[in-house]
Amino acid sequence: MDLFAGIIVRDQVLWLVCGVFYFIDNFRHSEARKFIMAEGLNGQWAPIFPMYGYRFGRRPVVILNLFLPWLAAIPMHWLTPSAFEPRHLRCSQRLLRVYQRRIGALRILSTFLFVLLFVIGPSVTYKFGLTFGILVVLPSHVAAMLLLIGLLIWDRRFWGMSWMKITALAFECAVCPGIFVNVCRKVTLAHASVNGDAIAYSLVYGGSDLVTTIGRRFELLIEDLRENGELQSLDEPLIAEYRLRLRETIDDG
Repeated sequence: MDLFAGIIVRDQVLWLVCGVFYFIDNFRHSEARKFIMAEGLNGQWAPIFPMYGYRFGRRPVVILNLFLPWLAAIPMHWLTPSAFEPRHLRCSQRLLRVYQRRIGALRILSTFLFVLLFVIGPSVTYKFGLTFGILVVLPSHVAAMLLLIGLLIWDRRFWGMSWMKITALAFECAVCPGIFVNVCRKVTLAHASVNGDAIAYSLVYGGSDLVTTIGRRFELLIEDLRENGELQSLDEPLIAEYRLRLRETIDDG
């Protein structure tokens, strides 16, 4: 027990703190009429469903994938007019592909930092001590910061980031390496914008497994919105269309 305490608490405390900040950063508030669309390993997009019955400040809570920080996450509305209009669906698909191509360098950065902080750092610390672990990680962290600043300046217009926002994000990543790991998703969540409807997109392009998941969760989503007074009478026709498309897609599948 003393050996365990010495390894985990005393020597590894820095990496544990980084892990805690990373864990907290993956808990996200969502808006009632908005989903976070998460990219999968196969390149497909799927909505992250909020924790049913749990709200923080009357806002739904979602948890991003803790083990794949290099995959993008983008907010997207639902319960939108003309949700299933082909023109809107094609536009959403095109924009999501553009973002996927644009974040290649940020993916590499998040992957590298995940391995650096949660594999290399703790392993070197366990073998040689915390001081040596910091000496190994710190130069790579500084180099990653310089790369991030260069990427943000280069793509500043694409992401619509002001100099103040670039400075704030760089400072946050510099002082909190655990949050730096999540930089790929932080950029896409804050600065990517996709017009369209998350549920409609998922039903059309998501595949049978995702459609089945939506079928299981849909009525709970609607019930949660009703209980919190977030549905309007104008939403009823669209809800009926969701249900119709859901039944048709399941029957066809």
